[in-house]
Amino acid sequence: MAATNRKEILDPALIRPGRLDRIIKVDLPDMAGRERILQVHAKKLPGFTEGKGIDERRTGSLGKGSAVDLSAVAAVTSGCCGAELEFIVNEAAIRAVRRVSARLRDGVDMNQVTPQVTADDFEQSVKNFYDTRKSSGGVGQSLINALRQ
Repeated sequence: MAATNRKEILDPALIRPGRLDRIIKVDLPDMAGRERILQVHAKKLPGFTEGKGIDERRTGSLGKGSAVDLSAVAAVTSGCCGAELEFIVNEAAIRAVRRVSARLRDGVDMNQVTPQVTADDFEQSVKNFYDTRKSSGGVGQSLINALRQ
């Protein structure tokens, strides 16, 4: 068994019948698939709250307050594979840890800090992903542009 994202550069002798007999193409997930992948990874986050709807008062919003609308995240991540979506969730978690740690270092009482990933953490994670790792384009381009502002 083998896997590649670049079948066109493989030596024809490698993919001839008798070596690799079956070639199965796996497409990138559609919006519903991306949302399900995000849900799988986000459910591992302590204190994570999924909600529906975005904050109309904030450009590029991906939720309301601490509730993240994963369907909105899925909409702006067109063309992303499962590993990229997992990266976005993990990056949001790292941002939450940094935010909570900074508040604790500033002397805020631990009982006054709610350690959870917020919509803002996801917004910054998606923005960072597109700024540093993925070329722009696709269905969510207008929201991605809003996130970059």
